[in-house]
Amino acid sequence: MAYPTFSQTLYELRIARRLSQKDLAELVGIPQSTIANYESQRTNISQQNLLKLAGFFRVPISRFYGGVEKPVDVSDLSERKIELVKSYIRVLKEE
Repeated sequence: MAYPTFSQTLYELRIARRLSQKDLAELVGIPQSTIANYESQRTNISQQNLLKLAGFFRVPISRFYGGVEKPVDVSDLSERKIELVKSYIRVLKEE
């Protein structure tokens, strides 16, 4: 089974939101030419821009590379530790 490449996934996510490359660039703070280069596979993405795009589209980074997110098993954690993890996740989402 072939997985979509980063460029294909970026294109599909952008089109699904009905955004032009220029619109996406302005919304995430990445130059339009860079978005175009990502979609045409002329440029490798930086970690910083990957995080920006994943955050904007609200998808895990693995989505761009055909990965499958697996749920985290917390069955062996105490309720207190689970609440700490949830609290930490809320803080990360606010950044």
